[in-house]
Amino acid sequence: MKIKKIQLKNFRNFEKKEVVFSQKNNVILGKNAVGKTTILESIFFSGFTRSPRSFETDNLINKKQEFFSLKCFFDDDKKENEVFLSYSKGVKKVIFNGLKVSKISDYIGSFGVVYYQPNEIVDFLSTPQNRRKGVDLAFSQISTDYLGSLKLYNRLMKERNMALKTAKNSFSRQSILLVEMLTEKMVEAMKPVILQRMKFCEDVNGVLENIHLKFNASEKLVLKYLPNMNIEDLSRINKEVVMKDIQSEVSSFGVHKDDFVFYINENEITKCCSQGQQKSAILSFKLAIAEVFKKYRNEYPVLLLDDALSELDSRRQNSLFGLINPEMQMILSTTSLKEINKDFLEKANIIEIKKGEDLDE
Repeated sequence: MKIKKIQLKNFRNFEKKEVVFSQKNNVILGKNAVGKTTILESIFFSGFTRSPRSFETDNLINKKQEFFSLKCFFDDDKKENEVFLSYSKGVKKVIFNGLKVSKISDYIGSFGVVYYQPNEIVDFLSTPQNRRKGVDLAFSQISTDYLGSLKLYNRLMKERNMALKTAKNSFSRQSILLVEMLTEKMVEAMKPVILQRMKFCEDVNGVLENIHLKFNASEKLVLKYLPNMNIEDLSRINKEVVMKDIQSEVSSFGVHKDDFVFYINENEITKCCSQGQQKSAILSFKLAIAEVFKKYRNEYPVLLLDDALSELDSRRQNSLFGLINPEMQMILSTTSLKEINKDFLEKANIIEIKKGEDLDE
């Protein structure tokens, strides 16, 4: 997949902005707070219909306005595509190639994006919940089956939690039977999620180690999937578990408690590695996800790297550039070109952003 251009209206600090991209490597250059990250964020939003930086879509609207819109033009291996996204007063609209999208899940994966942002070390590595979100986000655009399985499980888990509260308050036979029925459905919904997570982690690890060895030849990087329960253990979810969950009013088991942990040389990276090592590990993971996307979708996603070069020495920077497949389009943001490999810059498209630019066109 290759993005050709994106048009923003009332998005963050831009009242109006159009950016045209090269089909290979692009560098967005500018000082801090001029909108470099906003452009990358808008591309991510075009792929996922959500921001990687804010849970509140209202925060993306320019302060002077009541709505925003994006129009993204991109090519896949079959045709040229156009997606129009708008948001106003809590209503999000997506029009893909002229047709209104009724279910966002049907659109996810149409425009593949892999995004690295500066706070990944804190956000992605900090808690099991954040690690699950990061991995689920990556896997969901690779497989619509995975996204569907995850949505079904999450819906059943929420229904079960509501039923647990009702059962605790009333403790009627009918309310307990409802919890037991939802328990059975939730257990069944867990199985494909567990199997798909196992398969995707296997696929990621199939390329992750070799990628990371290019950053550091002495570091063996592995992503381990730590399920809350194995499939063979699901039969242990009995009435005793149900009664305990009724008392606590929350589901004590399930894939919403799974974890994904990176290990370097069999040591958990959050406990033994420097920030530079952690950053290299996450970048390796992002590149591995791009390769897995290619395996399943027969094309590469667009690679977005926001301030990815800071804290990387020249050797690791050169390793990063060397690892990016020539078929993959890359968009990198930076405040300076001084530390970037000259050979890379000679072949890259430089997009300079200046403060106040295009705000009132």
